[in-house]
Amino acid sequence: MAKSTTLIIREEQVSAIPSNDDQSKLDDVKKGRCGLCKKKVRLLGFDCRCGDTFCGTHRYPQAHDCGFDFKEVGRILIQMENPFVKADKIVDRI
Repeated sequence: MAKSTTLIIREEQVSAIPSNDDQSKLDDVKKGRCGLCKKKVRLLGFDCRCGDTFCGTHRYPQAHDCGFDFKEVGRILIQMENPFVKADKIVDRI
């Protein structure tokens, strides 16, 4: 029996909203190129949790200085999967 966990992650608000032309250009760059070295990744692009696509060299979080907080997500998952259990007191049993 598989247990599915839904995790809500905060998104930072962007103060300046780019125009439609700028947005379409940014989408084209994000789809087919590495977020760090701008190398074409084609079908083998690695999507990171920070939202960018990276090549094989920069796919690891340490290689591209990922801003995603993996520790916080891990803490939340552990907290959700292991709820606090309070034991009965011996005094109440008598």
